[in-house]
Amino acid sequence: MFFRQLLNDETACASYLFGCKSKSRFAVVDPHADLVDDYIGLAETQGIPIVAVFETHVQADHVSGLPALVDRTGATAYLPAGAGVDFEHVALADGDVVELGNTI
Repeated sequence: MFFRQLLNDETACASYLFGCKSKSRFAVVDPHADLVDDYIGLAETQGIPIVAVFETHVQADHVSGLPALVDRTGATAYLPAGAGVDFEHVALADGDVVELGNTI
């Protein structure tokens, strides 16, 4: 398993890049728009693509990097069911599981 926390110092918002190195699949959780290049750069240093981008909630505390990450990587967007967004995504409900190789 690979795991890195990234912080935006100006907003004090945390986001995460994690995934399965053996199956070559990474995900980003709560991406900040200012850190999109950092997520992509970290994934590239590992030689592993970002295949999923998760928002745990519709962001009110920062500008989301989800659209840019999905556009640049082709990753699937995952948001909570009922998030009320009108772009392509997979809606997740309590108990849903997304597998990333050996990492759930």
